[in-house]
Amino acid sequence: MVTIDANGDLVPFGTAGASDFKLGLLASLSYGNTIAYLKPFNTIIDDFAKPENLTGSKGDFYYASTVTPGDITTNSAQGSDKLYFQFKDAVPTVITATAVNSATAGGDTLLVNGVASVSGARTIGEIVSDINAGTATHFVTATQPLGETVLKSYDSGLNPANGDIVLVTSVDSGANNVFPEITISDGNNTASVVFNTSDSTFPGTGGTYLTVSATQMAADINAACQAASVDITASTEANTAGNNNSTYPKLVLTLGSGSGITITEVSVDAAGQTFGNNGANGGGVAIPLTANATTDRTLVLTRADGGDILLTGNGTFVNSNGIVSSSAGTPALLVMVEDEEGAASFDDSDLQASIDSLEISAATETGVATKVDRNKNPLATTSDEDSTGITITYTPYSDSAVTVKVNGLQCNIGDGAKDEAVYFSADGGTTAKTIANIAAGDTLYWMGSLAGYELETDDDIDIDYQASSNDV
Repeated sequence: MVTIDANGDLVPFGTAGASDFKLGLLASLSYGNTIAYLKPFNTIIDDFAKPENLTGSKGDFYYASTVTPGDITTNSAQGSDKLYFQFKDAVPTVITATAVNSATAGGDTLLVNGVASVSGARTIGEIVSDINAGTATHFVTATQPLGETVLKSYDSGLNPANGDIVLVTSVDSGANNVFPEITISDGNNTASVVFNTSDSTFPGTGGTYLTVSATQMAADINAACQAASVDITASTEANTAGNNNSTYPKLVLTLGSGSGITITEVSVDAAGQTFGNNGANGGGVAIPLTANATTDRTLVLTRADGGDILLTGNGTFVNSNGIVSSSAGTPALLVMVEDEEGAASFDDSDLQASIDSLEISAATETGVATKVDRNKNPLATTSDEDSTGITITYTPYSDSAVTVKVNGLQCNIGDGAKDEAVYFSADGGTTAKTIANIAAGDTLYWMGSLAGYELETDDDIDIDYQASSNDV
């Protein structure tokens, strides 16, 4: 039997400090204990008609208001009967413009959830003000955060001196070392960064050239910036323009606060490369040395209660540059406070203390994810229609989906045909069963010509599906 604690985490009923409201019985955990399947005692409500009225937090009760008949309240002093229990907070609905400095033109209008909000030529700041003036009616809040100030390898058409984003610390296997150095500033504080740790050797040099990739550069820059209170964060981004992309990604520098990013070269590397591309020898990182803090702002609309944001209007503003309606949020989840009697209690000491999402079924019989057919080793196969020797233990619940993975990679399943990498059969492989008719005891067969390879006995096969809660 489970409930939630003060953090909103799912815990066994009776846990110290947890709610005294019983959510229901835990049927199973799956997907690394991130999904819990419950048999709730009472009705679950995931589509509350007015999510804006759900002003509480997970763990709160809602009462029938004695102040405003027909309303609900989380204040027990102003309520009578308990009506609902909130067990999961809302996921806000957020719309982010895809262009900076959004503005409306003279003929543009904007209605937010049916409420006239913006009309005529307005700047982004005026749009934010106009929308927020009606928040109490349409439940949407507008903001205009500054855009990111970012420097990346290859910006401004720069290219690395030797074809890869890399610095060199030694050209003789470490017998002699030259450590390149820079300073980096956010306009307020400055950090010195010495790249004295090699994390790779340049391909094709037999280990002669010791190198520093952007991965190690980012670690060195972040350590130096943190120590010197420089508000710049280094990271990496996949490279597609280099010669050895898997070893040498791009370097990315992002400004937090300050007037900009300024890099100053102090010393070159063992190959004579500068850090940026400002000298005759070219640059190892191919990154510009300066960037002023951006003044661009991005329009963001947020409905904190997880309800819909419906955007309509005339002109060219709506349905362009990301200004489109959204139902991507999720309102708070409630359970009606009804009869909680007649439920048996049990203790599950292995229940994880943090569960991020809940999938709930109120039926007596429900689908339960099963791991019984995971980590199976097949028979070796040599030709199409060879048996893997693996059978499915349970009949999938209510024709639910079945997935087959080989060494972690999902394979397509033949649906009544032998036209995919695998299929199930109950007659020695002669007839491929439809996915909807897969049943307990059916055997998995292999089509090597379609998969592109044959199975070996040390391969790992997982069959993932839901079984009936009455079977497992």
